[in-house]
Amino acid sequence: MKRHMRLQIAAFCQLGDVRTTNEDVVMIDGIRVPEQGVKELCLSGRTDHLLLVADGMGGHVAGDIASGLAVQHVADHWRRDRSRFNLTSAIRSANQSLFDAMAGELGLRGMGSTIAAVHICDGRLHWSNVGDSRVYLFRDEELRQLTVDHAAGDDDIHPVGVLTQCLGGSSIFIEVEPGQGTEEVYPGDTVLMCSDGVSGVIGEREIVRACRAADPCDVSLRLYSSVRDHGAPDNLAQIVVRFS
Repeated sequence: MKRHMRLQIAAFCQLGDVRTTNEDVVMIDGIRVPEQGVKELCLSGRTDHLLLVADGMGGHVAGDIASGLAVQHVADHWRRDRSRFNLTSAIRSANQSLFDAMAGELGLRGMGSTIAAVHICDGRLHWSNVGDSRVYLFRDEELRQLTVDHAAGDDDIHPVGVLTQCLGGSSIFIEVEPGQGTEEVYPGDTVLMCSDGVSGVIGEREIVRACRAADPCDVSLRLYSSVRDHGAPDNLAQIVVRFS
């Protein structure tokens, strides 16, 4: 990470207007962000940081447990050996951990979660994902979705809205192939991580308008307001990072 870079962060995780339970989880450097309200942080760029967003699958039992286990497992990998940490390997291991938990408790069978993960180290942003939780990069008025959704198109086999990959989510073990990539980061860049309670409700124009705000807290609040204007049909989880 460049010497004078700082990470200004706003994180948000809240129950939507329709759901009765919140299965979304936000975690920053191994610390789970509490529900309700925007959490603001300023982190040094002289060390590495791990940012995680997970969305328990609402159509499966124990989605909140699945998302919590997934982010905790990845964070534990990061804590154990940060010098050798590999994001995609940690996510594959998290998938195995969910199946191990299901094998040990009948009531958890079928639980599943998406995950979007960012590891920031040495001036680079390493991202990885499984499912439809996303990572965006906003730079010079251009919004790019870095992740690719693991979700079905409109065909006879996979109806729209069905995930083609997730962590867990099955009675038998299924290996995952996380999406992954690396980006250089520069002062002024804004990174947005979110569950589909944000990206599935509002369009890219609204995300761009929000990302133009002066600081990450304003970005987060604008996104929340836009989602609420659309009825907030799902839970909301988001992390906004501004490099400065």
